[in-house]
Amino acid sequence: MFKFLKSLFEKKPKELSKTIYDSKFGKLTTDYVESDEYFYWAFEVKNKTENATSVTIDGTLDGPFSEVLSKAYLIMDTLELITQSVQKELNLKFQEKNIDLGKYYIDDIYFFKDEVSNSICYDIEYFSDVEEMISVEFQNDKIILIEFY
Repeated sequence: MFKFLKSLFEKKPKELSKTIYDSKFGKLTTDYVESDEYFYWAFEVKNKTENATSVTIDGTLDGPFSEVLSKAYLIMDTLELITQSVQKELNLKFQEKNIDLGKYYIDDIYFFKDEVSNSICYDIEYFSDVEEMISVEFQNDKIILIEFY
């Protein structure tokens, strides 16, 4: 009981927010508390459907890491080609399901630097209107994991 009451009155760290403007992506924001060591810069991209794509890029409090941001520029400009390669991989891995990515939208893209391999990686999540999800992880621009939920 004491722990519960203590948690009610314990002072929680104040969440802060910072905004910067990028020449290509526009308004990027990060929400953080002062003790954070990792920062994620986020923005949304309107897509052809009524859904928006949430994009997150690793960085510091000053902004996204420059090499991760550069990779994000490249990937965002070539999403159609990337989706074609994902479709080919789906056709191989999930032949029996006959998955058509044309019926999915990109819900989320996350760009980050893998500290072990020192490469820029990214994850893309596709969603459908029937609540199916495809998650794809890329490292060195190659699909290293693809999952269907």
